[in-house]
Amino acid sequence: MLRAAGDSASRSGPILRPMQLTRTATLPLSATTVGGLPPQMSDYSGATPEKAATTTPSSAMGEGCSEDSGGEMADDGAAASAGARVFVGVPVARVRWHPQSGLPSTKLTCVSRERFSSEVSLWEYCPNSEHMLQKRVTQSFVGTGVDLHIATLDHLSSLICVTTTAGRLLCYRTQTDLTGTRLEVSGEAQVHNGQCTSVASNDSNGEIATGCADGSISFLKIGTLQVIHKIDYAESFTIQNLVFTNNDLISAGSCVKFWDLRHPTTPSVTLKHTVSSATLPDIIHSVSPRSGVEYMLAVGRSTGQVDYWDKRQTRTPLQTCQAHKSNVWRVQFCKFDSQYMASCGDSTLSWWNLPSNVTLDNGRSSAHTLYDTTHYWQQITDFDINPTRSVIACTSGLNDLSVRTLPGLLL
Repeated sequence: MLRAAGDSASRSGPILRPMQLTRTATLPLSATTVGGLPPQMSDYSGATPEKAATTTPSSAMGEGCSEDSGGEMADDGAAASAGARVFVGVPVARVRWHPQSGLPSTKLTCVSRERFSSEVSLWEYCPNSEHMLQKRVTQSFVGTGVDLHIATLDHLSSLICVTTTAGRLLCYRTQTDLTGTRLEVSGEAQVHNGQCTSVASNDSNGEIATGCADGSISFLKIGTLQVIHKIDYAESFTIQNLVFTNNDLISAGSCVKFWDLRHPTTPSVTLKHTVSSATLPDIIHSVSPRSGVEYMLAVGRSTGQVDYWDKRQTRTPLQTCQAHKSNVWRVQFCKFDSQYMASCGDSTLSWWNLPSNVTLDNGRSSAHTLYDTTHYWQQITDFDINPTRSVIACTSGLNDLSVRTLPGLLL
């Protein structure tokens, strides 16, 4: 029988027991937007006007990491020792690190989720500076941002892909030279008639995939942004998440589906684990293949559970755990050490140690709480593990952006 720490309710299945997943209060569930996406966050109400004014970053800065950014470290000792934190001042939908080939990844991008006009902002992480997070460039656009993905173009530039509630895909190119980093509009396209809920890129063949609230998936070429293929009924529900692997596109919604990139017309593998719940719908918000072992993947569910699957065994997951009290908005394996995984849900960001020899009989894992906003009654809405450093960026309903050190990693 499975019994998660701090949870007296027993469940069937193999054992996956977090050692430290404690909360001091129960976070009230918030209403979600169309398709079960993370809730629209209000402005940070816990800060006084004076504090909000002093902690909001100033306008774009120069390239030197030694300059003042206008943002401040968190005023609580635990957060300050863990890394940097700034109040962005607007609801943040997504945060992603930029992949930098052969170099430590120091740039990250946020997209805000505002009703009429949102923005893409480029930040620099400077671990040796007094102000570790420094805003560089901001680009505004009309509409509400939903999802964000960073595609690699070359060693000096990246393509920032943003989807909106109006079904549009917006692309911005970053260019770095001796004068600094610029954010230029690369192109845009109307890819869906409904809300465009997810985006992913396949850098090896130069394609982008987008998912819609109507359950459709579109494939586009990065250079032209022309739709080259569309799956109209990929899901009976909203496409919550898309992830490319070497040979497949993985989609998440009511279940997990693998689409063979050679013939993406019908799913080659379908993973569905029905969980009975009288109060919560069963939606899969996020999937993450295990680095180096792409047939193993983690799945984050709306019921607060994290499943660990082997796609070669489609009937039931290898393990399942009640990791959070409600929606698990994201799960992600660490790219440079697949023994570790992160998940966010309710008011906590958890860091998991998952041994490589997990089986149905001897599986064990432990969890460490990296960030807890329970006393603010706000949800952790998104995060991203740095691809080359032992740090993680996250955002919450406090309209903040945080970078925290990951325990157990040496990079």
